[in-house]
Amino acid sequence: MRNKKEDAKGAGVWFGSVELPLIASASEFVPKLLPYKEHGKILETIAYAIGEELPVLLVGETGVGKTAAIRHIAARVGAGLRRVNVNGSMTA
Repeated sequence: MRNKKEDAKGAGVWFGSVELPLIASASEFVPKLLPYKEHGKILETIAYAIGEELPVLLVGETGVGKTAAIRHIAARVGAGLRRVNVNGSMTA
């Protein structure tokens, strides 16, 4: 990961101090960019994990913005997104 101070002219998208590269994709699964109001540094934290190829698991109550945060990052970098709903009644 590059630090903002080291390379302010990168070809990526910045989330706080973390840069993710743009993805040149013609995927039909790239979400439309919608308005997003960040709370704290959640986008920066998720972007760091993505950039370091770490797994990300978002857990929380309905409506707190888990899906919205991921959709926002995917839309800004041009990444395809597929959503899978997982709940307690799901079986293997």
